[in-house]
Amino acid sequence: GAVSARIMNRFAALCEAHFRDRWTVAQYAGRLGLSADRLTDICRRTRGTTPKHLIDRRVVTEARRLLETSTHSIDQIAGILGFPSASHFNRFFRKFTGTPPGRYRSEMRPKPGQPPNRPESPLHEWP
Repeated sequence: GAVSARIMNRFAALCEAHFRDRWTVAQYAGRLGLSADRLTDICRRTRGTTPKHLIDRRVVTEARRLLETSTHSIDQIAGILGFPSASHFNRFFRKFTGTPPGRYRSEMRPKPGQPPNRPESPLHEWP
């Protein structure tokens, strides 16, 4: 209902503000005045997935943007996104997308004379 929609809007705003800080679901829930279980229940009912998946999806969306458009190294991108190391970021990105970040970047970079590649999902995937 309306309460769940308001909570999801607040959760989305918090994700935008803090996804680089690698907050846990419990931290988001606490900021919203909810338990982690209650936030998970609301996310499952309104979005059909978990808050962790929504947070991770936001991180991946930003990682893709940085890999496609920036000249930052993988190590720098890992730091920008709040990962403790490039290897943690590599594991996270590969688990979520099935592709290591370096390969994703090389596949998404346009070849000379070709239009840029675009992933099938939109840049900003927040539901």
